[in-house]
Amino acid sequence: MEFKEAMDWIQSSEKFGLILGLDRMKYLMGNLDNPQNKLNIVHIAGTNGKGSVATYVTTILEEAGYTVGKYVSPELHSFRDRITIKDELIESEFITTITEKIKNISEKMAEELGEQATVFEITTAMAYEYFYEKHVDFAVMEVGLGGRFDATNVIDKPKVCAITKIDLDHIAILGDTLEKIAYEKAGIIKNGVPVISSPQEEEAFEVIEDVAKKNNTTVFQINKKDIASKEWGEDYQKFDYGDFKDLEISLLGEHQLENAGTAIEVIKELIAQGYNISESDIRAGLKNTRWKARLEILSKNPLILLDGAHNVGGITSLKNALDKHFSGKKFTFVTGILADKDFKNMLRMLTPYAKRWITITPPNPRALEASKLAEEIRKETDVEVTALSDAAVSANVLNDMPEDLKAVFNKREEPEYICMFGSLYSADVLRTWVLSL
Repeated sequence: MEFKEAMDWIQSSEKFGLILGLDRMKYLMGNLDNPQNKLNIVHIAGTNGKGSVATYVTTILEEAGYTVGKYVSPELHSFRDRITIKDELIESEFITTITEKIKNISEKMAEELGEQATVFEITTAMAYEYFYEKHVDFAVMEVGLGGRFDATNVIDKPKVCAITKIDLDHIAILGDTLEKIAYEKAGIIKNGVPVISSPQEEEAFEVIEDVAKKNNTTVFQINKKDIASKEWGEDYQKFDYGDFKDLEISLLGEHQLENAGTAIEVIKELIAQGYNISESDIRAGLKNTRWKARLEILSKNPLILLDGAHNVGGITSLKNALDKHFSGKKFTFVTGILADKDFKNMLRMLTPYAKRWITITPPNPRALEASKLAEEIRKETDVEVTALSDAAVSANVLNDMPEDLKAVFNKREEPEYICMFGSLYSADVLRTWVLSL
């Protein structure tokens, strides 16, 4: 099997869609001799912030000298982005080798169970096997969707579980209340394994606490009162967290202080288990953490932000960050949103900050068409709205942009503030535009 053949087979598995459940994954991992149970795993679920927490934890552990595998989804640029060790993408040769093995197991599964592995199951199995074969010290695993029936949730006993902020998202799959969604997220909790939680709404935390109690463990929840924001600018934040004074992070937004606090508590639990991680490792790890498409500054002149906010909770965090770091500024918003999101409320929340809107269609079957998104925006505002065609988005968008919009990206005479947000499926396109300027 060649690399292209391997990727074609993985992508062909998209036809099986998203099917929650662990039977296929247990079958797959069993035939791989369960590498996930031979790893030191930090397992992270949540609605918003789990990728940021995973990245903070990974960077801190690397500062302490550990080799860390990180698994996140969806990818930003390429399939290989999902599985990394020390920021190095998974090797193409390994993808080819393991895909052939997984394909054979999946075909055998089809005969015995009548089902084949989904794309996310294939990718997750690949990550576990890769991290095992590379002898990583830790594997930091981000849940894909939910938790209880997520493909990552085939671990006997992780070192620590973390649950980031829970909000209403994927309600058709996970439930239409915080309690129902919290129950699915809390499904990653294992017997006797410590649990760290970001600040939660009371109804969500009660569910997490109840599941933890049934699993003979306790939950440490971050207290917002322990976080004190002290100083910030357009590209940094300084804050205190409990006994840790004058911490600094490069990620923007008040929500990142909570994510950093969650990561610190995960690390403190690992220290309690005997791992050698110093305060200086924590400080350096937080300061050196970079996370693409999370209020990422792509340019300072003009100021261009890129954020993966794609639900109401994410937009709330984005809005608060704009208030904190760019008070009083009006933005040109560039956005692409999936149709199954609460996009009307998302747009309504950002309308007061808008100078102009540009809409695109994300490269995803669930995308909301750019023209329809533009129509919804026009209902909420009288500022200029432009919907870019799919053709404009596909290759070199600036060639097809109207001249006045090209000027937005090239203007240098007066301050221009641009914020690109929405589906992470759009982020790669948006990021490529800017970095190619």
